[in-house]
Amino acid sequence: MQNTTNHTQDHHDDRWHLDRKVSLGHIVTTAAVVISAVAFGSQMDKRIDLNASAINNMDQLYKEMRREFRADIENIDSKLDRVLERLPKK
Repeated sequence: MQNTTNHTQDHHDDRWHLDRKVSLGHIVTTAAVVISAVAFGSQMDKRIDLNASAINNMDQLYKEMRREFRADIENIDSKLDRVLERLPKK
């Protein structure tokens, strides 16, 4: 009979249970996770701002290069027009 009682008691110990007590270790661990998440989030904001600034700078450089490219093309076009005007017409 005692063997059956031990088996039933072991079975009850394996179940999940909730306790109203909160240990200091859980509080410290939770605080560390929250602090780490906040620090990670603030670092992510800084990196996003840096990337946005870099993208804006690259966009400005792209626009400037495109203007220079158009000016070069127009210069080449005018030179070709002058060369074509000098060629004898058939």
